[in-house]
Amino acid sequence: ETQQRRKENDDLPGYLPYILLGGATIFAFGMPFFLMFFDGLPEPNQGRALGHRHARKHVVEFTDFFCEHCQEAHKHVVQPIIKDYVPGRARLESHPVAFLDDDSLSAASAALCGQEQHKYWEVRELLFQADLTEKHKEGKEIFDVPMLRRIAVLAGLDMTAFAKCYHSRRYVDEVKRISQLARNLGIHATPTFMINNKKHEGLVSEETVVKLLGPKPVPQT
Repeated sequence: ETQQRRKENDDLPGYLPYILLGGATIFAFGMPFFLMFFDGLPEPNQGRALGHRHARKHVVEFTDFFCEHCQEAHKHVVQPIIKDYVPGRARLESHPVAFLDDDSLSAASAALCGQEQHKYWEVRELLFQADLTEKHKEGKEIFDVPMLRRIAVLAGLDMTAFAKCYHSRRYVDEVKRISQLARNLGIHATPTFMINNKKHEGLVSEETVVKLLGPKPVPQT
């Protein structure tokens, strides 16, 4: 019987590996963008993701906290998506990059320190409330230590843990890794959204969001 099984295995067509490879390729390209490139993200409400991991609709955001257009996108794109589509109908993932300045790196690092305490979204919200009107003044630092400390307090972080995380530069390399990954994917400006695997650079109109994610829910009276 064993010899018979070996003979049957030997008789398998030589192109079987190619069939398997082809099937794997089809499966991969049918996967959501975030599963292909961001394996191992934390579960919703514990990291940078909101909504069910296997939701049929998905939005992946690349953002820079030192970017005025990202502030606009946060208000006019991300917040409405959270309100109208998460958690029931779509998954939203946010990935902070540092494309612009040292302030970008400082803010993103602080956000990931907040993520460590399951407060990424709270820290993110406060970072986007910062006044960036003086960002172009020479030597002006927006996200300095006092500012980030105030944000951490308002977000309800454990300040001892936050200070240890931030001052040790624990997530600097991770922010740089995310930034380089974004560039490798052809993303060179913020904000950029991958909505159902299609790239949209800049502000995404309400009409486009509805077209890609479906009609907004009807308000209950």
